[in-house]
Amino acid sequence: HFSHTHTTHTTPSLYSRSTTLCRGKGGWQKVYTSLDNFQLKFFTDHKIAMDPATKPLGTFHLLQANVCTYTKEKKVKHSFMVSSPFGEQFLLQAETATLMNDWYSTIQTCVHKANEDYKLHPDKYADLRLDDGEISPKVLVGKGRRKGSKDIQPLSVAIDEDEELDNMELSDKSDRIRNRLRRLMARRPQMETLQKKGIIEDPVFGADLAKYCECKKVLVPQFLVQFMEHIEANGLDTVGLYRLSGNAASVQKLRCLVEQDSPFNLDDAEWADINIVTGCLKLYFRELPDPLIPASQFQKFIDAAKLAPTPAQRISGLADQVKELPKINYCTLVALMKHLRKVMDNGAVNMMRSQNVSIVFGPTLLRAEGDPFEMAKLTPFQNGIVELMLTEFEKIFTRK
Repeated sequence: HFSHTHTTHTTPSLYSRSTTLCRGKGGWQKVYTSLDNFQLKFFTDHKIAMDPATKPLGTFHLLQANVCTYTKEKKVKHSFMVSSPFGEQFLLQAETATLMNDWYSTIQTCVHKANEDYKLHPDKYADLRLDDGEISPKVLVGKGRRKGSKDIQPLSVAIDEDEELDNMELSDKSDRIRNRLRRLMARRPQMETLQKKGIIEDPVFGADLAKYCECKKVLVPQFLVQFMEHIEANGLDTVGLYRLSGNAASVQKLRCLVEQDSPFNLDDAEWADINIVTGCLKLYFRELPDPLIPASQFQKFIDAAKLAPTPAQRISGLADQVKELPKINYCTLVALMKHLRKVMDNGAVNMMRSQNVSIVFGPTLLRAEGDPFEMAKLTPFQNGIVELMLTEFEKIFTRK
């Protein structure tokens, strides 16, 4: 269970403790874990983990890792899986769905940033080593599950086996674990090999919008189009549409299906709550590394709304800035604005008029790094820009 001291969706460097179950030859084993930058670090207990001078039993670098919600056992609630392409598995369970959602997003961001950093600086990952020169361990215990293996054992079995491990001498257990780690590292393929074989693919959530659309040969992500069409067909009369949050675990499961490019039918009963679909759509825009309105144009948009003395000049200024958007950003923004106008047009029923919609999407579509206190002062302008885009759509989006 997580001891949650701090999380962030923008900076992957953090230190928080959790209890993690790792799959090895003997079944599930429980260890204490910290998330530190791009690594999960494993310790025998929380007291040792709190001592900065203590070396971990092992580490798992999040480069190439896969993060997915855990649904094999209904009794194991608020849990998700972190695994490598070779079968090593780590099951993390939170006390609440909200806490699970925070950790899921943070670790997913760490994976994305590690993969992006690898592309820019591959030499940094050529030889991960400990201070004593030994090959740095990536996973804590033996071989992981392979394709065709049976379902994961329940949490209760893992705890029983952990009680037996607690009776072992710490030194003997550490030596045994380190030996297994060295054998696993010797068999770990290079990143380039996995990419060529199609085992490692770029993520969707948290990935660059332009790169994703260019790869898929589209101007607007197809899953977003699918989300918006479903919402328009089934949810425009839902009170609080986009303002209310769907079940966090269900949102993450839908996200996982998109990430894995797995087929899904939004008409299934599993997605009957329209807030799950709206939550997943909002999550995608919130996790874009560069927002839909790029950070490089943030101040220009703010100035267009803040400094123009008349409404007509504000509209003209925003229209000029919209024309400068990259083509994919522009097309995706147009699709989103058309969709949100339909939401707004049903405001008498769903209670989501232009002002309500802009409050939800303003800080998501327009954001920039900076002092949080100073950024908070600009929130009314962020909301006002989105509201003006909705109410004056025809005048602002005039680009051919």
